[in-house]
Amino acid sequence: MKRLTYILLCVTALLTTACGGPKIIPDDELAKIFSEAYIQNAYMTAFARGGDTLDIYTPIWERYGYTEEDMRFSIGNFSKRKSAKLSDVVDEAIRLIEQERTMANHKKAVRDTLREIGRRLFVRTVHYDTLIRVRRVADTAGLELRIPITESGDFEVTYSYVVDSLDKNHNMRTRHYVLSMYDRRMGEAVHRMRRNEMRGRYTGRFKASVGDKYLVVDLNPYTQKNITKPDLRIDSLEVRFYMDDRKAQDSISRMLLRKTIPEDFQRFIKPWQDSVARRDSVLRAVADSIRLAEDSVRHATDSLRLVADSLNIPLDSLINTSDTLK
Repeated sequence: MKRLTYILLCVTALLTTACGGPKIIPDDELAKIFSEAYIQNAYMTAFARGGDTLDIYTPIWERYGYTEEDMRFSIGNFSKRKSAKLSDVVDEAIRLIEQERTMANHKKAVRDTLREIGRRLFVRTVHYDTLIRVRRVADTAGLELRIPITESGDFEVTYSYVVDSLDKNHNMRTRHYVLSMYDRRMGEAVHRMRRNEMRGRYTGRFKASVGDKYLVVDLNPYTQKNITKPDLRIDSLEVRFYMDDRKAQDSISRMLLRKTIPEDFQRFIKPWQDSVARRDSVLRAVADSIRLAEDSVRHATDSLRLVADSLNIPLDSLINTSDTLK
């Protein structure tokens, strides 16, 4: 009797598989599906995107090779499994989400650190003026500054000003913007000058892209037709340029490379690039410099270890994060 029951169960299983019946999804894969569904739902909620829920979740379990019927069957089957708990699968899904969040925060921290290092290393002042004095109407003619844009990055404009009590003009505003290739004002910022302050200060950030023409710093606040005797002082005007984040990271890499490769080895690189005729001599020189190259690798490893120690992260984690950022 037991043997007959076993045979019937085997036949039933074979018929179910042959007919393409629903499959039971393993708990580990079900937890991954749940975690992706949670993230997808949070994304849709945050960005207030509508749509049928099937269009949101169906691609998730289909990516794992399952159907909606498999999902319903697997979840409904938990009540028939004595040792299985759906809450355990949910807890595992939450653990996966927390693990992904930790990794994302770590990558963001490394990316922000590299960005800040790049900003501090490769910032340059493109314009500086200690004092601009406006006491006559004619002085307002030269208050517009145009800085050519040659590469993508961020401009930071800072200056201090004092509007004297003798200045009777009102509605005084300065304007700063990026002039695009189509002569459109991008990111225009208007600053209202206050006369009741002993010393006002302005700071603005402007993003420039390849193809833009100028950063325009219009310091002329006297836009009205009838200008009363002006009396304005602008000092410490500084325009700084911050390199694009990706270029800054590449510059950091090149800087580390120049520091880790000895000068005795670097002098053999340029002849290799410049002259094929000296190829044999260069090859012999490179062969003699293998030892120096090995020392360079050790120096590079030590440099990366110092960076990892300064960021308080493992060396392998920094290398994996750098590969991910690329």
